[in-house]
Amino acid sequence: MARCTQCGAEGDGRFCGTCGARMPEQVAAPAPMPYAAPPQAPYAAPPQAPYAAPPQAPYAAPPQAPYAAPPQAPVAPAPQPVKAREVRRPKPSPFAVRFGAPIDEGTKLVVEQGDAFFGLRFGACTATWEKGTHTIGEELEDGWFVLRDGFEIRVEAPLGVLEDNHGNRARVGMKGNVRLRIDEPGDFAAAMGVEGVVDLDQMSARVRSKVVHLVEEAIRDLLAKDRYFTSLRSKKATDEISKETRLKWAGDPDCDPFTSIEVTRLDLSTETVVDEPAPESEAKFEFEPPPAGPVLGAVPAQAPQPAVASVPAEPPGPALPPDGAHVEIDWGNGQRYPAVVRASGCLVRFEDGQEHWIALDRVHVVK
Repeated sequence: MARCTQCGAEGDGRFCGTCGARMPEQVAAPAPMPYAAPPQAPYAAPPQAPYAAPPQAPYAAPPQAPYAAPPQAPVAPAPQPVKAREVRRPKPSPFAVRFGAPIDEGTKLVVEQGDAFFGLRFGACTATWEKGTHTIGEELEDGWFVLRDGFEIRVEAPLGVLEDNHGNRARVGMKGNVRLRIDEPGDFAAAMGVEGVVDLDQMSARVRSKVVHLVEEAIRDLLAKDRYFTSLRSKKATDEISKETRLKWAGDPDCDPFTSIEVTRLDLSTETVVDEPAPESEAKFEFEPPPAGPVLGAVPAQAPQPAVASVPAEPPGPALPPDGAHVEIDWGNGQRYPAVVRASGCLVRFEDGQEHWIALDRVHVVK
C-alpha cells in the first residue's frame, strides 16, 4: 500500500485514485530476521531458613461441674414368670382368689381337698386341676383357686302377706341355706370386674336379696296351682319351691353370670291374717237396783260407778302396696327416691337395680 504525494490518499495502483497523480514506487520491506532469545542462566531459588512454628502454651480445658443425672421415678418391674417350685392356695383365703402372676412351665401345683385350680391362657380357662399334686405342662398367664363345692349362705327374711286362690291370707317367712357355685371363674371375673378376690360379704348380701325374691315368686306360682297355705310346710312343697328357685336363678339375667345355686335347706312359716272387727263406738253399762233389805249370805251390793268413756281405736297401719306398684321411699337424707314394689313385705327395687327391704311407714304409693 503506497500513499499519494499530492493528496495523501492511499492506494496500491500506479496512479492515485483520488487526484490521478503518479503513485510513488513501492519498496518491498526486508524479510524479518528470526528472533533468537538471549541465553539465560538457570533459575536458582534463594536459600530459605527452615520454618519454625512459634512456641504455644499447652491447652488447659476450663473446669466443669460434675454431671448430676436428674432424679427419676422408680419404674415398677414387669411381672416375671413364677420360678417357685410350688404353687398353692394362700392362707387364709376367701371363696375364690386369683393367683395374679404368670406360672412357668414345670411349676409344681398343689390343689387341696374340695378345691380346684383354673388355669388361664389368652384370658380364658384352658385347664382345670382337682385335688392332688400336679406339674404345669405349659406356661400359664394366670389362674384362679375356687372352692369346687361353693359356699353356704344363710337366708332368713319375711316374705310379706300372700293370698291363695281361696281368699286366705297369711304372713309368710323363710329360713334356709343356699349353696353358691362359680362355674366359670375366669368368665365370672371378667363379667363382674373382679380383680383378684371375690368379696364374700358383698356377694352374700346380693345372693340373699335375689334368693328371697325368687323364693317368693316360686311360692306365688305354687299358690296359683290351687294350693293352700297349710301345704307349704310339707317336704314335697319345699322341694318343689327349692327346685323352682334354682331354675329361676339360672334363667334370670339379673343374677350373677356363670354361677349356679342350690337350696340345701328351706323352712317356711305361715301365720294366718284375720281381719279383726272394728270396736264399738260407745260402751253401754246397765245396772239393776239393789234389793230393799239385806239378804242372808248375799254380798252387799256396790254403788253404781260412773260410765267410762270408750277409748278410741288406734288408727290402722299403712296399707300394703301391691306387687309392681310404683312408690317413693323416704331416705335418711330427707330425700324421696322412686322405686317399684317387688314383694309386699315390703321389698322394693330402685332405679339403679338395688333391692332393699323398707319399713311400710317409709313407703308412699305414687298416685
